[in-house]
Amino acid sequence: MPARAASQPAVLSACLIALACGAVLLVPALWLLYGTFQRAHSDEARQTHGRRAPS
Repeated sequence: MPARAASQPAVLSACLIALACGAVLLVPALWLLYGTFQRAHSDEARQTHGRRAPS
């Protein structure tokens, strides 16, 4: 029975290729987004270090 539930090899390889292409696009984009927000946060902390926040 489990052999009948599997898809055709062409469909499985197409899904694997699509997944790999998506990962190639998504992972660097998420890394860039993470780096951008970390850089903004660390710059803000550096500017306000040792000073009080305005009231």
